[in-house]
Amino acid sequence: MCSHTRRAVRSLCVLSCLGLISYGLVGCGGSDSPSQSSSPSPTVSPTPAPSPTPAPARARVMIEWGDRSRVEGLSSALSAEIRFKDGKEGGGDLVFVAQRPTVAGSSEYRGSPEVEYTSVENAITGRPLDLTVTFYAEPNQGGSIVGVARANATVRSDGSVDSTIATFGTIRSIIVAPNQTVQQGQTTTLRYEARGSDGGVIMVRPGSAQIRIASGTDRAAVEGDLLRGIRPREASVVVVIDQASSAATPVFVTSDTTVTPNVSVLNISILKTFAFTANVTGSNITDSNVIWGIIGPPADASITPAGVLTVGRTEPVDSFIVTATSVYDSDPSKVVRIPVTVRSKVAVAIQNKSNAAVGIGDGIPLAAVVSDPDGPISDTTVTWTVVDRTTNNPANGLGTIDGAGVYTAPNTPGLYRVIATSRFDTRKTDFVDVDVRAGTVGVDVQ
Repeated sequence: MCSHTRRAVRSLCVLSCLGLISYGLVGCGGSDSPSQSSSPSPTVSPTPAPSPTPAPARARVMIEWGDRSRVEGLSSALSAEIRFKDGKEGGGDLVFVAQRPTVAGSSEYRGSPEVEYTSVENAITGRPLDLTVTFYAEPNQGGSIVGVARANATVRSDGSVDSTIATFGTIRSIIVAPNQTVQQGQTTTLRYEARGSDGGVIMVRPGSAQIRIASGTDRAAVEGDLLRGIRPREASVVVVIDQASSAATPVFVTSDTTVTPNVSVLNISILKTFAFTANVTGSNITDSNVIWGIIGPPADASITPAGVLTVGRTEPVDSFIVTATSVYDSDPSKVVRIPVTVRSKVAVAIQNKSNAAVGIGDGIPLAAVVSDPDGPISDTTVTWTVVDRTTNNPANGLGTIDGAGVYTAPNTPGLYRVIATSRFDTRKTDFVDVDVRAGTVGVDVQ
């Protein structure tokens, strides 16, 4: 290489090391391999790239292995299965394994290594998941189970998990997972977390937890680490390990109870009653009664304990709801909701409209029938009026009608409108256009 070329290369190396250029050079630092400067250019501001959509993350769980003992116990664990229930992207459990590392260059297990384990598949991030880490006495998940760690854990967007798992430590607090359920007649593993003073999750040896029913012994029972459902609905449990105790935490016994009402939707007229009934079915039901209620009713609607609904004249803009709740299983998800719409079905019908013709100055009796398909009404009479056909308002010179419905025609031929209005529901009307003719017609409306 000529001298001026060597001087140029040395100058470029100096500039690169000072951070004044940021592209790859050959020969800087004694290497012939291209390298990228880690220092940004002080004179050029790069255009920010748009933030990419974060890719789904693989879960990373940190496990603290205790100093190993040959006696089977918590510190004897050599492997573990890590399981996030329903935590795999796309569905199903996210499961991967952990092997306790040996000392470098040997097959011995010594010390208290802290190791991070990463799932092969992507995890659901950003919401709590049931995490269970099961520890085994032998490598590759072999031998007996020496302990289990459970947590309500969240996988962050970068894959890290908000709970660290340890095989050793002093348990300072116990948290029973909320809203646990067990089917009547079935068993399930009660989920709880044992945590140390630093908040980390500590593995628990099988059988070391004492679980008792704090309330609702007629609804749930304990069988080892299992919770058995006896009858619906709520009981509470307490978990004690060593000197630590959980708070009494509600658990819920579910059943196959079903409530089936006699109607699923009700449209009812004003000032009416309707008798609801319901059939309660399921396994081992000891009480087939229901509790009736109303959500958002008008002021003049009510329901009796026997399920008899009474509505007034109010027609709500929206439907209100009648509820039926099983006495045996009051699970809110099993409450039946029946939409009820109150709309007047009262109808007014003037009879024999086609015969409504009369001579000028003569009279003609009119008749109207008031009915409701939902049942009898207390007043079937009407109020009669004569109105202008254009304005629908009373006016002079249109003839007259009395309370009995006898219309007396004016002396001018033409069509004259008579309206019948229900006294029971004044919103309901009917009309007839009476044909007033010159001369005598002699036809009555019956």
